[in-house]
Amino acid sequence: MLDIKLIRENPDAVRDRLRQRGEGYDIAPILDLEHQRRELEVQRTELQTRSNEIGKTIGQNIQAGADPKGDEIAALRQEGNNLKQQISELEPAEKDLKEQLTALLLSLPNLPSETTPIGANETENVEIDRWGDDYKITHEVLPHGDIAEKWASSSPIAPSKLPKVALLRSWEPEPPSNAP
Repeated sequence: MLDIKLIRENPDAVRDRLRQRGEGYDIAPILDLEHQRRELEVQRTELQTRSNEIGKTIGQNIQAGADPKGDEIAALRQEGNNLKQQISELEPAEKDLKEQLTALLLSLPNLPSETTPIGANETENVEIDRWGDDYKITHEVLPHGDIAEKWASSSPIAPSKLPKVALLRSWEPEPPSNAP
């Protein structure tokens, strides 16, 4: 999954590199959702800061001798409760935006390396280097089942201990011992 910070800080570079992977990758909705998410986050943080300040003020006022059941403290507590209510309404919206953002980010492919040759398909790409030799078969290649049968017939291991995937090809169940 692409890092949202990379997309946010370098949208043009990300668009160009996604274009190398093909058309149809649009990061504009991602940037819009991220902007909305960040605005909600700032709003929620400001509300939490104000709520914390109110709690601190209540504690200081009570310590200074204010009546805990007085009108001033009651008004501060009511304001604090209102802020907590607003915060609780913002959190689900912020969570929903994060989920939408994650879904869009998961739909994007990884970015190709900057050193990757650009081409529509492998015939248009230039081969820069090749490692190792081409594999050349110098012996007869047997099907998997034939190899298993040869191995089973020469193996001192009891047939029940042999790999079942290889033996099931020709295995037939034995009739019950009490069959007529």
